[in-house]
Amino acid sequence: MTETNEPDTMSESIRELPYPIPVQALLIDGSSRNLPLLCEASKWDSLEPFQITRKRTLSEGLMAIQSALFRIVLLDLSVATLPAIESVTEVLRAAKGLPVIVLINEGGMTNASEAMRMGAQNYALKGAKSESLLNTLKNTMARQHLLAAIEQGKESIARESHELRNALACIHEFGNIVLDGLAGPISEEQREYVGIILQNASRVQVVVENLRACVPYGSDQYMSGQIQ
Repeated sequence: MTETNEPDTMSESIRELPYPIPVQALLIDGSSRNLPLLCEASKWDSLEPFQITRKRTLSEGLMAIQSALFRIVLLDLSVATLPAIESVTEVLRAAKGLPVIVLINEGGMTNASEAMRMGAQNYALKGAKSESLLNTLKNTMARQHLLAAIEQGKESIARESHELRNALACIHEFGNIVLDGLAGPISEEQREYVGIILQNASRVQVVVENLRACVPYGSDQYMSGQIQ
C-alpha cells in the first residue's frame, strides 16, 4: 500500500495562502497558570501556519501588541482575571486595525456578541478542537486580506479617477477655446471634429463619475472639484 504524503499536501496548501507565512498571533489569556488553550498542549503544533505567542496578563498583552510582529490577536474572555468586556476596548484600541478574535467558554455568547459589536472580528470556543480554531484563524486572515485588497482598489479608483478628471477638464477647456476661435479661425470641418472630441470627452466623464460613485467618501481626498 502506498502511503499518502500528507505533510507535503498540507505544505502545498499553506503555500497557496494569500498572505505571508508564518502568521504571528498574540494570545492574551490573563491566566496565572500554564493552562493550554486547547484540550492538549500538543495540539498547538497543528495550528500551522500560525505561530502563537502567549501573554498571561492584559498589561503584558497590550505592550506586546505595540510590536509590528503580530498580525492577529486572540483575547480570552473566559478567564476570571480579565475584566471581560472592558478588556476588549483596550485591546481593540491598542490593536489599531489588527483583527481580534475573542475566546469564550460554553454559554459565553453574550460576551462574544458584545465584543463583535464593539469591533472584534470573530470568536472561538476555548475548548474547541484545533481544527475549529485553525479555521477561525484562517477565515479571519482571509477576510483581513480581502478588506485590504478592497481598500487598495478603492484608493486606486479614486487616484486614477482624479487623474482622468484632470485630463478631461483640460480637453474641455482647450476644446472650447478652439471652438470659440480664441486660438484662431477654424473651418466648419475642424469645428465638427472638435465637437466630436468634446462629445466623447463628456461620455468618458460620465464613466469617471460612475467610478467615483463606487468610492466611499473617506477616499474623497483624490476626488475634490467638478469638471466645468
